[in-house]
Amino acid sequence: MKKLGIIGGMGPKATAIFFDRIVTRTEATTDQEHIEAVILNCSTIPNRSSEMSTTTNRLLTEIDNLQMLGATVIVMPCNTAHVHYENMQAHTKIKIVNMIDETAKHVNTIAGKKRATVGVLATDTTIKTGLYSTALKKQGFNVIEPDLETQKKVMHIIYEQVKKTGKGNIEDFMQIVNHMTESGADYIVIGCTELSYFFEYHPLPDYCVDAMEVLVKIAIQNCDKNYTGKY
Repeated sequence: MKKLGIIGGMGPKATAIFFDRIVTRTEATTDQEHIEAVILNCSTIPNRSSEMSTTTNRLLTEIDNLQMLGATVIVMPCNTAHVHYENMQAHTKIKIVNMIDETAKHVNTIAGKKRATVGVLATDTTIKTGLYSTALKKQGFNVIEPDLETQKKVMHIIYEQVKKTGKGNIEDFMQIVNHMTESGADYIVIGCTELSYFFEYHPLPDYCVDAMEVLVKIAIQNCDKNYTGKY
C-alpha cells in the first residue's frame, strides 16, 4: 500500500485544506479504503523567501523524516517552496510530486490547442523566481503576471488576511482576478495555497485553475486511488 507523505505547515491553514480535500476527493466507502498518510506540519520552516540554504536543509531533513516513517510518495502543498524542488528530489529516490509542473500540464489539457494567455497569482518569490512562467512557457503559453500595485494586493491577501486570520475577503480577491482577465488572461493559475482558501469557500470562474486541487488529484492518483473531484 502506498503511503502519502505531506510536508505541510507552509502555511498550516493551507495544509488543513489540502488534507481535507485528500479525504473528500478519494473514492472510498470505508476507513480502510482511504490513503495512509503522514503529515509533518512544519510551521517553523523559515519563510520560503528567506536565506535559501537554511530552508533547503530543513526541507531535506523533513524528507528524511518522511522516508523513515514509510512514505512512498511525497507532496508539498506550498507553491513557493518548490524553489527547492530540484535539491529535494535529488536527495531521495521517493517521488516528490512537482505541483508547478503538474499545474502547467493541467492548464495545457483544458486549453487544448488554444494558444492561450495564462495569468499567475502567487507570492513575490514564486513570481520573481519564474517557477510558473517557466513551466507554463514550456507548455506553449503566453504568461502575464500582476503589475506592482496588483502584486502588493495579492501579498496583502496572502499574509494579512489568510495567513493572519484564516480567512480572506472574496471581493478583494475578485478585483484582482478581474484585473488579470482585463489584462488579457484566458486562464488564471492560483499559484499560492493560501489563495486556495477562496476555492474552498466560494464558487470561482472555471478559468481559474487551483494549483492545490491539481496537487490533490495527482497525489491521490499516485497513491493508486480514484480521484472524485472536478479536475
